[in-house]
Amino acid sequence: MTEKGEQVAMKAFSSVSVHAAVSFPRANVDTDVIIPAPFLKVVTREGLGDFLFDRLRYADVGKLGMDCSTRVHNPEFCLNRFETLFGEKPSILIGGENFGCGSSREHAPYALYDYGIVVIVAPSFADIFYENAAKNGILLVRLPQTQVELLHRCTEAAMVVQRQFRVEVWLDAGKLEFRDQTGNSVEFPFDIEPQKKHMLRSGLDEVGVTLQDYADGIRAYEAARRTETPWAFA
Repeated sequence: MTEKGEQVAMKAFSSVSVHAAVSFPRANVDTDVIIPAPFLKVVTREGLGDFLFDRLRYADVGKLGMDCSTRVHNPEFCLNRFETLFGEKPSILIGGENFGCGSSREHAPYALYDYGIVVIVAPSFADIFYENAAKNGILLVRLPQTQVELLHRCTEAAMVVQRQFRVEVWLDAGKLEFRDQTGNSVEFPFDIEPQKKHMLRSGLDEVGVTLQDYADGIRAYEAARRTETPWAFA
């Protein structure tokens, strides 16, 4: 646990990583579904993962500070099914179109990342959610509807036989690699903006990247200002 008010550091995204997938094919999942409004009172990332998809995961109404381990879970919800079968959490979510629509709350990627979701694949994302995600350590992958549907089928087929469906994510190469239901190797290329790739690889948001990449220039500017306008630093 971190001290109160301390932000949880993001981890640098590996060039190649393997992720267990869960299928959530619902379209137009808005940010209030991802993290309901009562949980927006906090300003830190930590702890919101317990309340991710709160109205879908649990049979009761969640409140900040409550012990979620004692709550009644909905056994049919995809995250609960995965955790029950495998005793761990998935790290890649296969979603539906227009994922992350609704309000611009940054708590939505906070909750996803704190839970352990670091990759989301969908046919489309809401613009503001798409921008917020990379700043909070989450790779969003846009793929054509037919390719996303294949991933949904593979994920669900693996769940039926109580096996994890695992996907290799090649960040630098921009591709997903996996085996389909017949055992054939499949690759899906995806596009990612260089700046978002840089943030993910560094484990930093835009402010962090600026401080890292331009640290010498910032220090030189501050030193010059102290010399030119010493009264401003008195």
